Amino acid sequence: MKYNYVIFGKNSTIAFCINFVILDTMIIFQLSKRVVKEMQDLFCGKAAVGENNKNIDKKKIENKRLNEKSKAKLSTENEKLLREEYIDGMKGLACLFVLLGHFTGIYKYAENFSTIDSWFMRMLTNGPLSFFSAESYWMQLFLVISGYLTIRYNPPKTCKAFFKKCVKRVFRLAIPVAGTAVFVLALQNTIGFYNFKIQNIVQNTWITRLYGTTLTVTDAIKEPFEVLFMGICKFNSPFWCLRDMLIAALLIYLVTWICKTIKMRGCALGILMLAAILMHREVIVACLLGSAVGLLRSQTVILKIPSVIAVCGIFAPIAAFFSHNLFVMDIGFAFYLMSVPFVSCVKQFWEKTVVKKIGSISFGIYALHWPVTNSFGMGLIYGLSDALNPAVLMALSLAVILIVTFLLAVLFKVTIERLTSIVCRNIAEI
Repeated sequence: MKYNYVIFGKNSTIAFCINFVILDTMIIFQLSKRVVKEMQDLFCGKAAVGENNKNIDKKKIENKRLNEKSKAKLSTENEKLLREEYIDGMKGLACLFVLLGHFTGIYKYAENFSTIDSWFMRMLTNGPLSFFSAESYWMQLFLVISGYLTIRYNPPKTCKAFFKKCVKRVFRLAIPVAGTAVFVLALQNTIGFYNFKIQNIVQNTWITRLYGTTLTVTDAIKEPFEVLFMGICKFNSPFWCLRDMLIAALLIYLVTWICKTIKMRGCALGILMLAAILMHREVIVACLLGSAVGLLRSQTVILKIPSVIAVCGIFAPIAAFFSHNLFVMDIGFAFYLMSVPFVSCVKQFWEKTVVKKIGSISFGIYALHWPVTNSFGMGLIYGLSDALNPAVLMALSLAVILIVTFLLAVLFKVTIERLTSIVCRNIAEI
C-alpha cells in the first residue's frame, strides 16, 4: 500500500516536518494494530487450549461411561452365552410342584378332611404321585439351583463389583416382593381370601398363617424390608426363605471376591456350609451346596463324570426323597445338577419348549400361587362344597388355581420382573 505524505510541497521545511509526523503516526498505528492482533491471537489461543482441555476431559468421562456400559453389556452377553437352558426348565417344574404341594396341604394337614376327602386327593397325597406333591422336597431343588446360578455367572472380582452385586441382589429380591404385595392387595380388595372359612370346615391351622387381618398400603411398603431383613412375611408365606437366600448370596459373592483360586473358594464354601449346618440354617446350606456345584461346573477340565456315575447322579434325588432328610435331599439334587449335562435324554427333556416356558415364569408362579390358592382356590371350595362331588370340586379348584396363577405369572413377568431387570441393569452400569 502506498501513502501520499506530501501536502505543502517538497521545498518547504514545515511541509517536511508535517510529513514526517504524519508518517510516524501512521507507522505507529499500523504497528499497534499488528500488536493488538497478535495479542488477540495469543489470548484466544489460550482460551481455545483451555476449551480443548475441557472437551478432552468430557470425552474421557464419556468414554469411561461408555466402557462401563459396554462392560455391563458384555457381562450380560456372557451370562446369555453361559446360560444353561435345562436349568430354566428345572426351576419351572420345581415351582410347579411346590404349588401342587401347597394345594394338597389343604387336605393332608387337615384334622377333619371329610368334606374334601376323595380319590383325587388321596391319589395326589398317597402312593407314587406323592413324590410330586412334596413341597419341601422340591423347595430344596429350587434353593440348590439358586446357589448354583449365584456363583455361575460373572462372580465379582473387585471391591466395586462386589458391592454392585450385593446391591443388585437386594433389588432383585425387593422389587418382586413389593410387586407381589401389590398383587395381594388387589386380590384382597376384589376376590378376598377364604382360608379362615375353609379352616372352620376342615380344621386346618396350617392354612391360617396369613390373611387374618386386612392388609394396607403401609404394610405393602414395609414388606420388602421385613421379608429380606427381618424374615417376617405378611403377604406371601413362601417368602419365608428369602432372607436366608439373600444371606447365602452375599456370602457367595464375598467368597468369590476374596478367594482368588478355586481351591480357596472351595475351602471357604465348605467352612461356611459346615457353620450353616451347625446353626441349622437349611436354606443357606442348600444354596452354598448349589454354589459348590457351580464352582465345579465352571471347571470343565476337573468335572468329567463317567457315564455310570452320571446315571447314578440322575437317580440320586429319588433315593434322597425316601431319606426324609433335607441335607440328604440337597446332596441328591447337587449330584443331579452335576449329572444332567452328561445324560443327553434327561437334558433334552428339561430343554423342551413347554418346560422352558414354565421356567420363564417360575418366579411369578412361586410368588403368586399361595395368594391365588387362598383366594380363587379356597373360594371355589367354600362356595361349591355343597353342590359338587369332592373329587370334582378339588380337581376344579386345582385347575382354576393353575390357570389363574399362570396368567398372573405372565403379567408379573412383563411388569415386575421387567422393571427389576431394568433397575439391575442400570446399577451394573453405574
